Amino acid sequence: MPSTPAYLVAQLAERTGLEPDRIELVLSALSEVVSRSLSDSGSVDLAGVGQFSVRHEPPRRVTDGDTGAVLLYPPRNVVQLRTMLPLPQQTGEMRGDR
Repeated sequence: MPSTPAYLVAQLAERTGLEPDRIELVLSALSEVVSRSLSDSGSVDLAGVGQFSVRHEPPRRVTDGDTGAVLLYPPRNVVQLRTMLPLPQQTGEMRGDR
């Protein structure tokens, strides 16, 4: 099953006994705190999940496959996540597979 926001809220509500509205507030606040922390310090560690960090990508030239025109992509910052455990192992444990 895909992990949509509604699915995530339902799973958290089921496991914690909290109302879905409360879960949505917590997830929204978590998103804001992580975003602000990434802006301020460039990384956030979430125990049991991993480390979020900001990586800078320099400008790059690409060629349009249809027209052959050379385009310049501007520099940008990208958020990346390094998980604490190898992802297949972590997701298997979450499902109860061991």
